Amino acid sequence: MATALVVEDDARSQKLACTVLEMHGFTVLSARTGADALALAAQHAPDVILMDIRLRGDGEDGLSVLAKL
Repeated sequence: MATALVVEDDARSQKLACTVLEMHGFTVLSARTGADALALAAQHAPDVILMDIRLRGDGEDGLSVLAKL
């Protein structure tokens, strides 16, 4: 089964994305900050990442997280 990582700081958008991916058979991980996303990606090596490029909170936006991945 494929694993997806959803990185979204808005709770409603995150829940929607996770629900849709689960309905399509993905095992879903989720993060609300760039730091959490990096940690989960390192630990689980997801097959696909759905990321908000305008993350708020910890100073990491989606593009900086992408560069580190």
